[in-house]
Amino acid sequence: MSLDLFLEADASLDAAALANALQAAGAIEVTRTSDSLEAYFPSWLTLTADLVITDHTLYAEDTKQLDFSVATRASIRIKGPGPQEHSPMADLDKIANAIARTGSRFVISFQFERTLYWQDAEGLHRDV
Repeated sequence: MSLDLFLEADASLDAAALANALQAAGAIEVTRTSDSLEAYFPSWLTLTADLVITDHTLYAEDTKQLDFSVATRASIRIKGPGPQEHSPMADLDKIANAIARTGSRFVISFQFERTLYWQDAEGLHRDV
């Protein structure tokens, strides 16, 4: 069983900032092309980002009163429970914290329906 989450972020989270944040969060591999970025974590969590987007709409249903033009959109896939010594939810928390340190406004939601993490002017929030 897999879970699909989505990251939507403003222009502060460009490709370089996202790659650095993912490495800081413990990604074992980050691969970047001209239009995408992929990261792999020991827990089997993967993140795939489209670096060139034309639709800047924030799709999260619960925006937590955030209103920004989406510049980076990524899917985060959790493939089962992961190896016993690695937690995908711990990796997700590390990713959210690392992205928060970039200063970007962002939302991480479960299938755009339930917001799990968001960053606004007051800082990082979580509802997990």
